[in-house]
Amino acid sequence: MIIDIYPGKYFCRWKLLFTTNIYFHQSMFERFVDSKDSNYILRINKHSIKFFAASTFLKEDEKLMKDYIEAVFRGGSILIDATHEISWINNIQDVQIFWN
Repeated sequence: MIIDIYPGKYFCRWKLLFTTNIYFHQSMFERFVDSKDSNYILRINKHSIKFFAASTFLKEDEKLMKDYIEAVFRGGSILIDATHEISWINNIQDVQIFWN
């Protein structure tokens, strides 16, 4: 599964990079966020976040992604493009979500 998150002009490139790395406890200039214990990889692009997940996507990973979106994009709006339908994304609070 691939999920693209586009925050628009609300987040500049550096703010997107820093806030994502701080949230996942990575060094400040890492463009890839991953863990040996997880089934996903995040790639931070200039104006988007690309989330690659395995087909064995766990409930803990869903909760982590939901919490990440709520924490980083709170009060803003994002565009989401996904290869599969995502049911858990509809329950996100304080973030306006548009589908592509």
